[in-house]
Amino acid sequence: MGVKVEDSSMNYRVIASFEINGVVEKSDIIGAIFGQTDGLLPKELDLRELQNQGKIGRIEVIYETEGGRTKGNIIIPTGLNKVNTAIIAATIETVDRVGPCLANVELKKIENIKDLKRREIIERAAQIVKTWEATEEAPASLTPLVEEHKEKAKKSKNKIEVIGGDAKLPIGPQFHQSNKVIIVEGQADIKKLKSVGIGNTVAILGTGITQNLAEILKDKKEKIAFLDGDRGGDLILKELLYIARPDYVARAPKGKEVEDLNKDEILKALNNKVPLEKAVFLTGEHEGKTVAELESELKNKDKKKTSKTSSVTKKRSTKGPPRTGKQRSKSKKATTKGRTHETRSFRSSRSKALSGKQQGYEKSTTPARSLLSKSFKKQLVPIIRKIRGTKTGVFLDKELRPVKEVQTKSLYETLQVFNNGANTLVYDGVLTQRVLNQAADKGITTVVAATSADIDEVPKNVTYEFFSRVMR
Repeated sequence: MGVKVEDSSMNYRVIASFEINGVVEKSDIIGAIFGQTDGLLPKELDLRELQNQGKIGRIEVIYETEGGRTKGNIIIPTGLNKVNTAIIAATIETVDRVGPCLANVELKKIENIKDLKRREIIERAAQIVKTWEATEEAPASLTPLVEEHKEKAKKSKNKIEVIGGDAKLPIGPQFHQSNKVIIVEGQADIKKLKSVGIGNTVAILGTGITQNLAEILKDKKEKIAFLDGDRGGDLILKELLYIARPDYVARAPKGKEVEDLNKDEILKALNNKVPLEKAVFLTGEHEGKTVAELESELKNKDKKKTSKTSSVTKKRSTKGPPRTGKQRSKSKKATTKGRTHETRSFRSSRSKALSGKQQGYEKSTTPARSLLSKSFKKQLVPIIRKIRGTKTGVFLDKELRPVKEVQTKSLYETLQVFNNGANTLVYDGVLTQRVLNQAADKGITTVVAATSADIDEVPKNVTYEFFSRVMR
């Protein structure tokens, strides 16, 4: 049978892939793992200490070298519980150098060793049944194992489909059969709802919603937006108002995500759905307001702007006594002279504002986006498609090769200690002022995010953009 571990007391097996920009040996890789993780964790989770106590097995490295680069997998069997095994896996991902060479380590999966053995038993049992004599029945004890194997095989065929042409939006297995649809954020939400028997779903893959969503949903009689109970959920709700207005809105409890809810919480949230106009924003400047209240405020602002513009236009259109040609000429010269003086004054004040330390950041109401060429955006499209809806990010080098992946929730902390020479940062999350500033301090010249909070200052030599604009 196939599952081989050196100690039957092991519970899990951590498998991580790596890519190293250079030619190294197995001993270099293992040395880097122990060396760079030393002192990161408490003594009871130190790798050497755990190995001495027999709580982790021998670290296995499988690799090959091609074109001056070393690629392969790191395998670590552990006898720890789920939480501590996950901590070990996350710690391994922090290794960013092997000797003098840059390295990128990424978790592929964590296998439950007992599940692997159990699966092999089931598969072997199925083979035994197939070869059993036709006149005899399989032992009763094998029957549930075989049935379990059949059920798992059936479920594995029911993979998530995608629709929408270039948009490639994931859908649940009952999307086409139902005249109702539940709009969720990502694939993980589809899988969660599918696990509790709800399959009429579509994932919009985070903020930056594709413009053809309304076309995709046009045949659905009832549209329910089931959103996370955080700022991301509020941002998606705002976007849906302009792109594909749902009929109802259901929200996860404040601070929770749909994928983290259990069956009872999911059913309760969906049962408590409210008409779109009564949906409440849970965070930010609109916290506590309903959609109806927000839209009313925006409508009133538009009326005030229209009224103000109309008033100004009316004043300008008021006719005075007719002016002679000389009067018009003098007026034109005076206006030109005034504008020239204003321009010089503006340039002078701007030059003073940018003197000394203040030259690092410029006040800006418009993001510095003009530096992103069409070809550069085209290269970013497959990267965005891969991470959109996953709440992860990736650091890229000059050739747009991945240097390091990161969870969006820990992006700022990663940036503070980051020193891998990346030029571009792409992540599925909200671009904030402090992330932009920290990225600039680390020499990152391009930041691409799902959406943005208010940006007051644009660091010098930094360009930023959003998923929706890149994907156009």
